[in-house]
Amino acid sequence: MNNRQKFILVVALVVIACSGIYPPYTSQVTGKNPPQRSFLFNPPANTYGIFVYKIDLRQLFVEWFLTALLAGGLICILAKPKRKAKSDKDTASNRSIQPNTEGDGLKPGMH
Repeated sequence: MNNRQKFILVVALVVIACSGIYPPYTSQVTGKNPPQRSFLFNPPANTYGIFVYKIDLRQLFVEWFLTALLAGGLICILAKPKRKAKSDKDTASNRSIQPNTEGDGLKPGMH
């Protein structure tokens, strides 16, 4: 894993952690999302101080999935292709064999 891939992985983990610490909330009464997120241990309350919100797990899991998908795609794109070390066997098999067009067609030393 190269440095760019490590950076993408760290950023993705920070984004996932932040979205878990400040999750989206849904109103238990109306079912609508409030305009802001709130700290995990301090959920939003209405004007009377009653907590009527719950964490919107579906939206939170979609955010985590999309973050992981995007990070995984970027990590794959930023991967450097691995180069094979050429051995003597590989180079010998890649040589082209040309027929002997001189004389009687026999290879040298086969008289």
